[in-house]
Amino acid sequence: MGAAVQPFVPPSRAAGKRAGNPVVAGRRFTASITFRAGVALALTAGFYVGALAIVAGLLYVPYAELVHAGRLHLRLAVFCLVGAGIILWALVPRADRFTPPGPLLTPQVEPRLFALIREVATATGQPMPAEVYLVPEVNAWVTQRGGVMGLGGRRVMGLGLPLLASVTEAELRAVIAHELGHFHGGDTRLAPWIYKTRVALVRTIEGLSAHSALLHLPFVWYAGCFLRVSQAVSRHQELMADALAARTAGVAAVVDGLMKVHGAGRVFAGFWATEVVPVLRAGALPPVGEGFQRYLAAEPVQRAMQDAVSATRAARHDAYDTHPSLPERIRAVRGRATLDPPSESRPAMALLSRLPDLERQLVTALAPAHAHGLRPVRWEDVPVQVYLPMWQAAVREHRGALAWVTVDELPSKARNLASAIGARVASESGQAWDEEMRLRHGAWVLGAVLAARLAGSGWSITGHPGEPFVLVGPGGTLDPFSSTAAMVEGALAGETWDAACARVEIVGLTLVEPTESPAETVREVTAVAVQEAAAPARQVARAGKPARSRSATRPPAAAPAAETTFFRRPVPTRGGATVSYRFLSPGAHGK
Repeated sequence: MGAAVQPFVPPSRAAGKRAGNPVVAGRRFTASITFRAGVALALTAGFYVGALAIVAGLLYVPYAELVHAGRLHLRLAVFCLVGAGIILWALVPRADRFTPPGPLLTPQVEPRLFALIREVATATGQPMPAEVYLVPEVNAWVTQRGGVMGLGGRRVMGLGLPLLASVTEAELRAVIAHELGHFHGGDTRLAPWIYKTRVALVRTIEGLSAHSALLHLPFVWYAGCFLRVSQAVSRHQELMADALAARTAGVAAVVDGLMKVHGAGRVFAGFWATEVVPVLRAGALPPVGEGFQRYLAAEPVQRAMQDAVSATRAARHDAYDTHPSLPERIRAVRGRATLDPPSESRPAMALLSRLPDLERQLVTALAPAHAHGLRPVRWEDVPVQVYLPMWQAAVREHRGALAWVTVDELPSKARNLASAIGARVASESGQAWDEEMRLRHGAWVLGAVLAARLAGSGWSITGHPGEPFVLVGPGGTLDPFSSTAAMVEGALAGETWDAACARVEIVGLTLVEPTESPAETVREVTAVAVQEAAAPARQVARAGKPARSRSATRPPAAAPAAETTFFRRPVPTRGGATVSYRFLSPGAHGK
């Protein structure tokens, strides 16, 4: 899968004045630990002391009234006792169970990856994590599980498969050094205190909000103060971990890794939804890591990642942010004079020895409903094995509406056809689509029908992850989905389309391959006309009823978010079928 990991020797003490002496840095970290520990303990103690003082006051009110006044107002007593009970119940610690977030990685199975982790652990003066998991995030994190409030327990690390697909070995070294920096700085010991206090605050506020607005106000005020201070501590921890990563792996590796992780993190959800999920639903398992590498290399995705990184320059700082902004982190790292080690440009994912098995385990953890019996499929075969059947299903469903329409007529008829198709689908599925959504769905159907027609005429289909599907024929290439979308929007003139049709030799081609029996075609067209005439009555009859699931050949009902407008195709989805994946565990520190 890749060359053996080369040992990395950290800067020597002789270069300490220029590169940053680890011993001096350790003293600075120690001072930082003392300060942060004091802040965390003071905040935690303040909350519990204050909460117990309020409980004591609430319990004293009915007691004092009964003992000193010789009477007891029942409603007041109930108010005080219930309020005290809510606060006390919120303060009771809950069991913290750790659920493995993905496949467990072991040195026996993944020796090269663990060799790199071990080298970074040695360079930072930290023990190896007890457990390392492969997770479905463009991220890495560490946490401390077991023990009591961060004392004792075992060290756990999570490394994202899409992260490994996004960075080089040198950048992964920087990422791991950053995460071990949280152990180095004692952050994972402080995190449980911060987290437990935060959760207890939230439980208290939620419980009291329905009981008394007056009682919950002090806790709302304290929560605001607590979050502002604790998040400031968290941002300080991130900068200190970045500093250790720069001294260990070099400034260039840290900066490049930060930018790549930020950009790839913005597009991974789109990759999963538009590239992986449709293949899983078709009963196949593509190489996820390789696909994400191809996706990141696609020009539209590259532009989207650059835009995401550029947008951070205008982002405003928020007092409740857990991490400093990307520009702030980069400025802080670049301000440190360190000796950069030789750059390693090998993809970090090559460190994994049994990638196909790990991907299958990860997909099983993410989407158990889709994971059983999945057949392996190459990305080169996905268009024919996964999408062509979807397009052919669209032909069968809309044959009657498109019979006798030729490709030459599309510029003049595309908008009306798309609107009619979208209205029909919305009516049949009970969806309250506006005109824009009807046109969007109809344009996708026209593109699917055109693609299926060309494929049935011997054209081949190409399209790597992140790129549009292109049909390749004897006379050239054609992007059917972009073409039909442009026609529906009125952005593709008839003369331009006629020239394109002549160039690829499809003039006069019908959108739907004629059936052997003309009478059958007539019956299909008549059936569509009858259905469209009855559509208003059906729509009235279905008013107020829940919408039915959409067909697997239809695009989603919602437009993509602004950051995902570069996706190459609307993704056919089944209503209600979603894929969820786990997020960071409580107290974890992500890069």
